[in-house]
Amino acid sequence: SENNDCAATATSGTVDIDGRFGPSPRYWKGSWPFGGGTYRVCLSFYNNWPYAEFVCSEDTFSIMPSATISVPSEVEFGSEIVVSFTNLAAASTNWIGIYDVDDDPAVSSDTLFWSSMCGSQEDWVEPECPAQSAGSVTFAATDPYLAYDEEWPPSPGARKVCLMYDDYEPIICENFIIKELPAGTTSSSTITTSKSSYDYSETISATFSVPVAIPNSWIGVYMAEDADNTMAAIPEPLAWLYAACNNVAGDQSENNDCAAM
Repeated sequence: SENNDCAATATSGTVDIDGRFGPSPRYWKGSWPFGGGTYRVCLSFYNNWPYAEFVCSEDTFSIMPSATISVPSEVEFGSEIVVSFTNLAAASTNWIGIYDVDDDPAVSSDTLFWSSMCGSQEDWVEPECPAQSAGSVTFAATDPYLAYDEEWPPSPGARKVCLMYDDYEPIICENFIIKELPAGTTSSSTITTSKSSYDYSETISATFSVPVAIPNSWIGVYMAEDADNTMAAIPEPLAWLYAACNNVAGDQSENNDCAAM
């Protein structure tokens, strides 16, 4: 009654480790229920650290994860990203974020794209979006707007998608690759103006042809000395328009993306 000692002794028996004592009983390093992984049990004869007299089971056991998240291992550049999830301990404040593969969301808040569990950045708490135990979220050029540190389409490279608690602590993450622009796309594309000289304030017409349609592709105007095909990358333009929408507002109501291709 005065302490948590166990004066009883036993040479054999069975103990049941479960949630009877609450989610985080006194002196427990972990919290119940345990997350998915591989475990083993050990018996210690010492009750003061270091626990140097002990025996551990040779066999191990696994616990299924409380949550899963899945995404195609490779995504074509510019294509939608469909993320599926399950969450046995779902909360209305869970959300999904996309990060560079080497970023730790708990340390860095460099979220490239994010969404509530209901697929929006607007309805990510109750009552609009109650806890979701299973479902999917689609990241694309079309509404709803899910961009944050990057705009659509995401840059090529290694990424990861994470199911998050209500802060920047991930529950579970899955890596995937956004593929490069298909080989030969740039070299097979052409762009030209309708004539070589325009009057002051006259509309500049540019005609283009590409082998692969990519959402949010755009056409910009530069001083001739500021951009040419020998450069590794072009700078910010003097003016620009979405190639497929012929405007800067796009064709979506929530954002300025041009999903037309």
